[in-house]
Amino acid sequence: AKAVAEENPGAVIIGADQIGTCKQNILVKTGDKQRAVAQILSMNGELCHFFTATAVAKNNGASGVHTELMCDTTKVQLRQLNDQEIQTYVELDNPISCAGSFKAESLGIALFERIETSDPSALIGLPLIGVTTLLKIFNVRLLGDALT
Repeated sequence: AKAVAEENPGAVIIGADQIGTCKQNILVKTGDKQRAVAQILSMNGELCHFFTATAVAKNNGASGVHTELMCDTTKVQLRQLNDQEIQTYVELDNPISCAGSFKAESLGIALFERIETSDPSALIGLPLIGVTTLLKIFNVRLLGDALT
């Protein structure tokens, strides 16, 4: 966000990225269904953590780039699933480009026993509650003057 803001004076730039861990392993975007099934099997019945970092930056000209940061932690408890349930899920949702091999905004929600987070949108990849909070620092009000 800071690098983009440096090249775009006056623009408010939002950047975000996410990493997941389970049993001290980094959860990846597998790129294929077989590896997605294997990754979900490795997470089966486990508590996993997803860390979603967000940066909002603005180039204020002579005073430089102002950047605000936050990180949301989401805990996901996976259900104990059988091989067929996992295989069926991967076939139906094709989550090969998602860290952790699931789409929480889709059928992936059926894989979970519970989710603990302060921002439900964080698990999808962009914590919108946090982004709104950071935008207020830059006087960006999504609801005009109604948002205080």
